[in-house]
Amino acid sequence: GDEDQLGASYPIIDKVIITLIQQGFNPDGSWSQLDNLPGVDDVSDEVVKKLAMRALQGAYKRKGTITLSRQELGLPSIKNIPIKKQVAIYGGSFNPPSKHHCRIVEELEKQFDLVIIYPCGNRPDKPSANIVSIEHRKEMMKLAFGGMPNTRLDLHDLENDTFTPTYDLQERIQGQFENAEIWHFVGSDLIVGGRDSNSEIQRVWHHGQILWQYFNFAINIRPGYEIAEDDMPPNSKLIEIKDLVGSGTMIRERIKNGAPIQDFVLPEVEGYIRKYGLYSKN
Repeated sequence: GDEDQLGASYPIIDKVIITLIQQGFNPDGSWSQLDNLPGVDDVSDEVVKKLAMRALQGAYKRKGTITLSRQELGLPSIKNIPIKKQVAIYGGSFNPPSKHHCRIVEELEKQFDLVIIYPCGNRPDKPSANIVSIEHRKEMMKLAFGGMPNTRLDLHDLENDTFTPTYDLQERIQGQFENAEIWHFVGSDLIVGGRDSNSEIQRVWHHGQILWQYFNFAINIRPGYEIAEDDMPPNSKLIEIKDLVGSGTMIRERIKNGAPIQDFVLPEVEGYIRKYGLYSKN
């Protein structure tokens, strides 16, 4: 019956209700208000639309006004609504993976249900990703992140020696987690100029304007970058990670110059670097 439909479809009903209210719902109006609702064209089930209409009419009759109270609309309480799993994608060259990378993952673990660590393959636009072999990078990634909880190391690009743009990566990961919210972790330097459509994401990234408008971004506040609220993408949140020390460039330079690196990489990673003489001639 209709009640079974209501229980099974309430996320869609919510969407229809909110859209009806935004469009200026008329409680005495006709069912034609359900036709061609902006943003809910994917809702083809007339039962769902009519349940939403009925809920709004009932709320109006009881109070003489429209309210979004879930109880008054006959919808399940918030506590009974399954919360979508939030998955963060942390991409980079990780060359080499360092303690500051691990620190970022630890913070992301606190705020997301799962963290996918996604090292890129060789990239013509990023020479630093190509300094050591794919096999060495894979082994260092496993040493650095293999034992971390609530994480998944995705070596797809490394194993296929390719680079997957964020637009395509979203589709691939969303296919693995159909009911999850996918978030992309990026540095604040990539969003500077967003208010003028001049951020690096918008200008340089594949389908950058689409990413900006519709994808979720978790933004790391980097030292020296001021973030204006109107520079932020529409679907974004700030992740502040204090006391981050180190960078791949700095670590590689220290190795090349014979300086110690134990403060910046895990012992297992340092041992691997020393064993194979990585970065010493670059």
